[in-house]
Amino acid sequence: MRAALSSRPDWLFADPACPADLELPAERPIRSVVERCQSHPDACLSECRDADPNACYSLAVTLQRAQGDDEATQALFLRACRLGISSGCTNYAAGLVASARDEASPRCAHRTFEVACERRDGWGCTMLGLGLMRGKGIARDPERARSALERACKSPLDRGPACLCARKLLERLAPPPGPNPD
Repeated sequence: MRAALSSRPDWLFADPACPADLELPAERPIRSVVERCQSHPDACLSECRDADPNACYSLAVTLQRAQGDDEATQALFLRACRLGISSGCTNYAAGLVASARDEASPRCAHRTFEVACERRDGWGCTMLGLGLMRGKGIARDPERARSALERACKSPLDRGPACLCARKLLERLAPPPGPNPD
């Protein structure tokens, strides 16, 4: 598998367009096959080449755990995104934030988090809320941050860690304006 990835196959290392600018297919449910990808990475890579979004996503998670957000991991997350897994988009965008390759990377990442959040990805909403809180690569906007963070807990796909993180971030935001006691 490492040799196949190091040769940078065109089907995987396509134009790294910003996911927010792509016409994404309908959301596909995540069916994790991480354990199988850990023991049979070549099979997962072959399935990813054959357009199985879950194989791409699970292999990306496997590589990320083993070696971090390198080019191959990012390419696999982007392929999963292009095939309809919004969490692939979110993870790709998180890699852009971590690497901060250029000035456009944070803007692309936050636009991608917005798309992923609209597609009901809990981590997409949490990352969008965090960006709106911090104001890095996106204008600081506490009210939009609150809205995004609250959506993270409404996602049918992730009421776990993304929601817990969103709740902690919500605690750090000032309370919303209440009615005037006059």
